[in-house]
Amino acid sequence: MRILTTAVKRPHILATGLLVGWFLLLAAGCGDQRPAAPAGPTPREVELAKTVADLRNKLSAAEHEVELAKAETALAQKKLESALAPQTNAETETVRSARTETKIADTSYTVVKKTFTPGQLISRATSSNPSATERRPAEFRIIFKGVQSGKEYPALEVQESAYNQFLEGLAYPPQAINAAKKTSSTGGGATASPAGTGGGTVLSAAEASAIFSN
Repeated sequence: MRILTTAVKRPHILATGLLVGWFLLLAAGCGDQRPAAPAGPTPREVELAKTVADLRNKLSAAEHEVELAKAETALAQKKLESALAPQTNAETETVRSARTETKIADTSYTVVKKTFTPGQLISRATSSNPSATERRPAEFRIIFKGVQSGKEYPALEVQESAYNQFLEGLAYPPQAINAAKKTSSTGGGATASPAGTGGGTVLSAAEASAIFSN
C-alpha cells in the first residue's frame, strides 16, 4: 500500500516540477527580452530628406543670385552717376555764367591797358622767291573793363586814328568803343570822348560780346 502511494505521488511531483520549470523558463524569457533595434529610414523618409536638401540648395543659389544682382545694380548706378557728374557740373557752370552775364549793366568802360605792336617785315619765302617778305601792320590794342560789372574784356584792336584818343583810367561809352574798333564799318575817324556822368546805353551780354570779340 505504501509502495502504491509513493508511485502515485512521484508522477504528481514530476508534473509539478515540470510545470514550475516551464514557468521559470517563461519568466526568464520575458525578463531577457529587449526592445528591437530601430529599423532604418523608410524610402519615403529618404525621398523627403533629399527633397528638403534640394530645396535648401536652390534657396541658397537664389539668394546668391539676388546678392549679385544688387551688387551689379549698385555698380551700374555708381557708373551712371560718375558719367552724369561732368555734364551736370557743366550745365551748372553754364547756368551760372548765363546768370552772371545777365546781370551786366555796364554803361561805360574804363581803359585798363594799352598796347602797341610796331609793324614789321616777316619772311614769306616761296620756291620762286626765297627772299620774299610780307609787311605785318602795326597793332593797336586796348583792354577795357566794365565800370558797373567790373568785368575785364579781351584786348580790343582799334584803329590807329582812335588809339591815342583813349586814355588809361578814363571811362568811355560803348558807342565810342564800337566806332573805334578796327573791324567796325562805322568807325571811320570817329572821336572817342570820355563818358559823362549822366545815364548811358546799357549793353546786353550779347551786345558787349559783339563789340569786344575779334
